[in-house]
Amino acid sequence: MKKLILKLNNGKISLIDAPNNKTEQGYTKVKNLFSVVSPGTEKMLINFGRQNFFSKVLNNFDKVSLVIKKISEDGLFSTLNKVQNKLNLPIELGYSTCSEVIETSSSKLKVGDLVVTNGPHADYSLVKNNLCIKVENANIDKKYLSYSFIASISINAFVISQVKYGHKAGVIGLGIIGVLLSKFTISELINVTSFDISNEKVNHYKDELNSIKIEKDLKNID
Repeated sequence: MKKLILKLNNGKISLIDAPNNKTEQGYTKVKNLFSVVSPGTEKMLINFGRQNFFSKVLNNFDKVSLVIKKISEDGLFSTLNKVQNKLNLPIELGYSTCSEVIETSSSKLKVGDLVVTNGPHADYSLVKNNLCIKVENANIDKKYLSYSFIASISINAFVISQVKYGHKAGVIGLGIIGVLLSKFTISELINVTSFDISNEKVNHYKDELNSIKIEKDLKNID
């Protein structure tokens, strides 16, 4: 099967042939129908990979204390080898898909079920059963369904913020998650202001978000 991977040591993306693994206990095997490219997360990982070793360290200073602790325990060269080996391992890109169940160990799923998952960009993937959610309404466009896991991040942010009707809220960042969070907050009839350092993003989404606010206000009046 085909799978998209990223090498963190150099930032190179490759489409590789990977083994089509059998289903393990606690996992469901799915065939990917649509997967969303998350420009913020995936671009961040690519840019990180393209940095030299010292830039990786300096730009992730919160992790440096862990490396220093490891050096004191295992020695400099042993720690550097472990860090380099970690960077040499390829990682899968992608985490929000709409898929079809091929094999499953879950009692809640069966072969042929339409599901949303946190699977990567790949023909097939093994997904933990609790991260493989059955779609009850199969009439929804599968392309839209593939945004479900990304949207769940926005909804979780809304829930833990504990904002309610009558509050004023702010969303910092108009990436894909920020835009979805802004729209969801507006749908709950909450006054929200969205920010971004990019004027291009602000201008691009300004009219769209304002039109949703106006529509919600009119419905609220009715």
